[in-house]
Amino acid sequence: MSRSRYLALTAGLFLVACTKGVTTEPKVDLTAAFNRQESVWNSQTITNYTMEQERLCFCAEMKKVRLTVRDGAITEAVYLDTGDLVPPGIRAMYYTVPELFTLMRAQYAANPYIMEVLWDATKGYPAQIQVDPRKEIADDEFVINSSNVVKLTAMR
Repeated sequence: MSRSRYLALTAGLFLVACTKGVTTEPKVDLTAAFNRQESVWNSQTITNYTMEQERLCFCAEMKKVRLTVRDGAITEAVYLDTGDLVPPGIRAMYYTVPELFTLMRAQYAANPYIMEVLWDATKGYPAQIQVDPRKEIADDEFVINSSNVVKLTAMR
């Protein structure tokens, strides 16, 4: 992660931490939203597409990538800034849209301290997933941003 992204993520998490004690909101059951949005995604029958994705976390340096998904599996992942192929070990940290739904359900089932999801208004996929699995564990938070999902109409 670049220094500027790390600082931005740290500052954002610091603001969340500083405001956490001010008010509390009841925990919202996200299951209905997951089901509704996954239904929107599935109704479009998109199995071949490209998308951009980045993961922000206190883990390995993650960069924004362009994923190519064919028949529901990632077939290519390239770094947007260089065009280089993403190494297999790092590539495993990126997700197809159905895998994002699976990830969200697994994280939600584990009762995270914080979980927020922003959805793409048209296609229904999770545009941003923010998770802090445990309040008492530092630096386990992560954010996954997904954007620019474009259906592939012909094999390229």
